[in-house]
Amino acid sequence: MTQEKLADLTNLHLRTIQKIEAGHINILLTTARELKKAIGCSWDSLMK
Repeated sequence: MTQEKLADLTNLHLRTIQKIEAGHINILLTTARELKKAIGCSWDSLMK
């Protein structure tokens, strides 16, 4: 999945997705939940 697609699915800005992926920002639990739903993974996989 592209960062652009993930941004669309989660209603997050593309730059925010890039910062999350690079580990430059911490996210709220609600944001993690949206990412989990968009990616379709388990909590364990997401939080590794």
